[in-house]
Amino acid sequence: MEDKKFRFALSFSAGKDSFLALKKMLELGHEPACLITAVNPIGLSHMHGMRVKQFRQYAKSLGIPVIFEVTEKKYDREAALKVAREAKEKYGADATCTGDIAFEFARDFNKSVAEELGMTGIYPLFGMTEEEFVPELLSSGCRIMIKTLATELGLDELVGKELDANAVDILAKKGIRLTDDTAELHTVVVDGPMFKSPVNYRFGELRHIKEYSMVDMIPVD
Repeated sequence: MEDKKFRFALSFSAGKDSFLALKKMLELGHEPACLITAVNPIGLSHMHGMRVKQFRQYAKSLGIPVIFEVTEKKYDREAALKVAREAKEKYGADATCTGDIAFEFARDFNKSVAEELGMTGIYPLFGMTEEEFVPELLSSGCRIMIKTLATELGLDELVGKELDANAVDILAKKGIRLTDDTAELHTVVVDGPMFKSPVNYRFGELRHIKEYSMVDMIPVD
């Protein structure tokens, strides 16, 4: 497997992990076939509540087609098989890829879906330590924006701002590890070396919804 080059379908949330996974896959010589984004029936992504239109902009900016997995909830096996099969048959994907780092259930779920269809599951970030992940992320050249933080952190001033070295340090002092599978921090990447052009967007006003402080990401034509 080390020498084989794959055409991969990337599970894509527009967050830091999916972009770092994409970057590493490209560096390894693999070729992106398509993006796969899970959305609910009204067209908002499960991970960030972002609009389908915004993901179409990502697809255009990256030059990679996107497939939408429409489900009521995450980890719907029938829906996952359907979109992986589409990636294989329509775009020639022979592998799937996710940005999972520590969440074994997600990795194993995606691996079993890939294997059922005769595809290979690849997880280039899995098992990375915080000490490995943070420097690689900060040196990736990606522009990473903080979209959501847990309100209890008391860091509303960081919401809608860039996740740079200073922000990472502030979050670390609050006990936030970037490699953890946590709902306390959500990010979106808006530009980087793999982009043909930055995505067009604006952030809405800061809102407090349940236990989260967040900004809406609004696509701009």
